[in-house]
Amino acid sequence: MRLKDNNLHPLSPEERENDLPNLKKISGKTIRCLLNENPGVLVFPQSFEKSEDALDENEILRLTDENCHVRTGNVMGFIGIGETQLEISSRFESDCGNDFFLHYLLQKVFSLNLFSWNHKTSQSSALDLFALLFPYFLKKALQKGVYREYQTRERNDSNLRGNINFARHVRQNFPFAGKIAYRSREHDSENALSLLIRHTIEFLRKNFIFSRLLHFDKGTEDAVKQIVAGTPNFNPAHKDRVIAKNLRPRVHPFFLEYEHLQKICLKILRYDSLKYGNADEKISGILFDGAWLWEEYLATLPALKNFTHPKNKLGENRIRFFVQGNQKHYYPDFYDENCVFDAKYKNKNSPSEDRNDLFQIISYLHILKTSKGGFIVPATEELHDIEKTCRELVGLGGELVVLRLGIPQNTQTYGDFCLKISDSENQLSLAINQFLESH
Repeated sequence: MRLKDNNLHPLSPEERENDLPNLKKISGKTIRCLLNENPGVLVFPQSFEKSEDALDENEILRLTDENCHVRTGNVMGFIGIGETQLEISSRFESDCGNDFFLHYLLQKVFSLNLFSWNHKTSQSSALDLFALLFPYFLKKALQKGVYREYQTRERNDSNLRGNINFARHVRQNFPFAGKIAYRSREHDSENALSLLIRHTIEFLRKNFIFSRLLHFDKGTEDAVKQIVAGTPNFNPAHKDRVIAKNLRPRVHPFFLEYEHLQKICLKILRYDSLKYGNADEKISGILFDGAWLWEEYLATLPALKNFTHPKNKLGENRIRFFVQGNQKHYYPDFYDENCVFDAKYKNKNSPSEDRNDLFQIISYLHILKTSKGGFIVPATEELHDIEKTCRELVGLGGELVVLRLGIPQNTQTYGDFCLKISDSENQLSLAINQFLESH
């Protein structure tokens, strides 16, 4: 099934017959509930605890009108429930079914190399996406260093450094020739997790397209070399055994990046696990919160490079509303000494369309003592006439504006889409500069 986020989709008679029982399994469930019940679902952003927007309370979809319609939430991506394969694209996509906008957002946010994205089924597209994300998470995990665990090794040599295994020593070393059988406990890089990563690397190497991912940049090549060097006893025949040892995630907070990498590797090595009914997974997939993805995409644009972009998870560049006392911190999306912008993944024609959005941006405007503010939103058409949306505030003064980034429609190839959206980004940059320079 192909759906769009934040839309009402009427179920056809065939969909009601084939997909309705599976859709009921996730209907009305929050993302937090879904993650707790199904560890096979991978969701971005990866941490909800420090989010202002309660992303974990979002729903993927809800059945309405006596199960005749499906109303989707604010998430995009792929999810498999039984034989039902859901592909949720952006509502700002054209109706031709190419999903170029979602792919472009992922390319910009995760620095992906989308050299090939021509698969038509949800499952193949999901496998492509897991493979494309692998270099990003591999490099991110290795920033903490190569993962090591204490491993028990059975050795038989002359370098005694552990407890002698007398039974094995007598069995293997009689008559005595200088070797001693012993058991050692070592903090080793060759463990179940590193071997899982190595198996994933070898899997990608066997595919002509995926193998190019391992040479995406020097950082990826160096990361691959570290894993290969750290797993000298790798055996391709042990793949199933290694997968079984990795079904439980690493929970130590220091190795959070390795936990995400572990999930990606399992997805790649068990690419058919999007189907319901496996012993360890009920529902599987990969989902992206549209609001988070839109904000992170805007942060990559040169037009906003001079603005401060707070990092919620790290608590960086946060602001507070009161001079002293215990209080909640807040994170404007983009701000400098003169202006504050809020990224909104929604249709918006006027700063006053949503009272909560309006009150939020006015609060930021006052606390940061800036004179200009506004919203940056996606749109299916390019409208950069600032005068049509600019509004002046009463009281302490200030100006609010809505700036739109036009999403290309009806493009035939991904390359054509990239060229057109690049023009939209340039137009957005000009609009931002024009707004900042206006009096």
